[in-house]
Amino acid sequence: MDWQFTPYTPFLLITSFACLVLTAFVFRRRRSTGSMAATGLFAAISGWNLAYAFELSCSNLPAQMLWANVEYIFIPVVPVLWFVFTIQFTGRGRWLPRWLIALLFIEPAMVIFLAWGSEIYPYLRVGANQIDVGGSILVEWQYGTFFWIHTAYAYVMMLLGTFMLVPVILRSPFLYKAQAFFVLVGTLAPWIANAIYLSGLSPFPHLDLTPFAFSLVSIAVAFGLLRLHFLDVVPVARDMVVEGLWEGVIVIGINGLIIDVNRAAEKILRRNAGELIGRDLLSTVPEVTLGNLDAEQELVVGDGDERRTYEVLQSPVHDRRGERRGDLIVLHDLTLRKEAEEERVRAQRLGAAHELASGISHNLNNILIGIMAPAQRLRDGESSDLRRDADIIVAAAQRAQDLVARLSRSGRSDHAEPTQAVDVNAVLLEAVEAARSRWQDEAVRRGVIIDLQTDLGIVPLAKADPTGLHDIFVNLIFNSVDAMPAGGQLSLSTLAADESSLLITVSDDGAGMDEAVQRRIFEPFFTTKVDVGSGLGLATAYRAIRDWGGDVSVDSQPGAGTTFRIRIPAWDGPPPVEITTVEAVPDEHAGRRILIAEDEGIVAMVLEDCVRRLGYHPDVIDRGDLALERLRSGRYGVAILDLGIPGLTGDEVARQAKLDCDLTTVLMTGWSLAPQDPRLESFDLSLQKPFDAREAEAMIARAIDLQQGESQTP
Repeated sequence: MDWQFTPYTPFLLITSFACLVLTAFVFRRRRSTGSMAATGLFAAISGWNLAYAFELSCSNLPAQMLWANVEYIFIPVVPVLWFVFTIQFTGRGRWLPRWLIALLFIEPAMVIFLAWGSEIYPYLRVGANQIDVGGSILVEWQYGTFFWIHTAYAYVMMLLGTFMLVPVILRSPFLYKAQAFFVLVGTLAPWIANAIYLSGLSPFPHLDLTPFAFSLVSIAVAFGLLRLHFLDVVPVARDMVVEGLWEGVIVIGINGLIIDVNRAAEKILRRNAGELIGRDLLSTVPEVTLGNLDAEQELVVGDGDERRTYEVLQSPVHDRRGERRGDLIVLHDLTLRKEAEEERVRAQRLGAAHELASGISHNLNNILIGIMAPAQRLRDGESSDLRRDADIIVAAAQRAQDLVARLSRSGRSDHAEPTQAVDVNAVLLEAVEAARSRWQDEAVRRGVIIDLQTDLGIVPLAKADPTGLHDIFVNLIFNSVDAMPAGGQLSLSTLAADESSLLITVSDDGAGMDEAVQRRIFEPFFTTKVDVGSGLGLATAYRAIRDWGGDVSVDSQPGAGTTFRIRIPAWDGPPPVEITTVEAVPDEHAGRRILIAEDEGIVAMVLEDCVRRLGYHPDVIDRGDLALERLRSGRYGVAILDLGIPGLTGDEVARQAKLDCDLTTVLMTGWSLAPQDPRLESFDLSLQKPFDAREAEAMIARAIDLQQGESQTP
């Protein structure tokens, strides 16, 4: 083997060594994306340069042809490895399964076979001649048809790989742009050098410039490894990050023009990228306002079943120097969350409607009793006092008229209720009973206990509207229950603050509120819960209390509960007319007395009349505590007790009274109680509101028979 020295050999050897170092360096990062393809690429380039260096160093043709064949072990795999590397480097590795990569290497395998078997199969090279170029003996090759097929295949691989990098350069952040730019420049150099060599335009005739150009690859990749952490920070392709997002992404330039959109944004806006890029955002999507980053914006697209709601998230885009270069807009689909919120709103509205209906039914039951019972007697000609029955019907109708008027005014903020003398303790107990379904029944169903404690002092009559005050108490009880999802204690108290006012306290040991919420708690429309429509709310409660001349304050800490203090002025008008009780029957009627505990005047009048028709004497009491005091005297055998009577609930009156005397108790209520309700345990019979006179008389007669039977039992 004859050797010769050429000035090109040292350069090729250096390039080969540099690529070999890169091969080892990249192999150490073989877990990084694209590293294995890069390892093979640099190893092939190193082998190519080394074999070409030996070809140029030989001066006899057989040796030169041998090393040329060695070169062809590496030459045909370089374009394929380049293509695989760029696919993986840009995050599109899913495009190339292993079986497809294997197919790509079929053509290089054929080239290697034809190169080593060129004397038998002259399709790659058909001949070779030695020529003297500047004192160096080089080889002039004559190429066959398959050489040009291979050249086309190699150029396609190189071209496709280059196209993979272009989007990264145009759309990636600076670091990824720099990586892609240096890789692209380095790989374009061999491609261009090979084209010059094959075209015969090289300034160095018959010298293949392609291996020399790979020195630029070494420089470019070395820069990427040392300065840009090439392969340590591999760019995740835009198709994987931006295009793979479910959210729509819109990039806005500093001039307000759309410069990029992903596929999700195209689908949301129902336009393709060609129609959107370059257009002004405000004219394309006028619902979105730029600049105000703190503003909550929503974009509604479509109608009917295709209607979608998107949250518009906006953030500025800055360059390396911190200067703003545009904005990034993300469209996040809120449709499912909106639908869930609307469903929750509907459920809460239904719950509020149920609570309202329960309160209305309680009042209507009492009114219907006052209409049905005397009307039935008038119809059947059994009325002993026409005027009395007519008065009861008129009074009931007036109550119904007042109820309808109050309902029509509910939720209105422009109507102030007239004040009157109000028994705050009675109204508070009525509110407790009205809210029982929330603080007791619903809580028990959820497996928690709300311990409701009352401490009602001796207080003067208040100057307020009884219905408005009742609603305020119910609202505060509901708020406290909502603040104790795991149960807790709810305390209600009243006391005389001074001669001219009284103080009501509603306190719970629930979640509490921070200072920011406390400052806004009385603002109109402010809520920490999903809006359930027009209601009293704390803002309306605050306004009503201030209209009466009172005040309300709140004391709360997160995790330490909340206390509302309501100060209401005492009644300063003429004393109210007493309408509650009927004088007790003289002692000579002992044994013929029935106690009626009912604070509703119309119902009390009906029951009083029913008791008299049975030949007994009714005593009507409008407070539970007073009723218990009467029953303990032992002069009553039957007690008809309203469940929600003020002062002391009907079930508590029955329980305590039965401990002291022989008594038959009749529950009277408009609430629907479950059979296992513990409040039923103290009652012998039950009378459900509304009822007519016949039902009432029949139930009272059963109670009398039951009492007489028990008293005759030895």
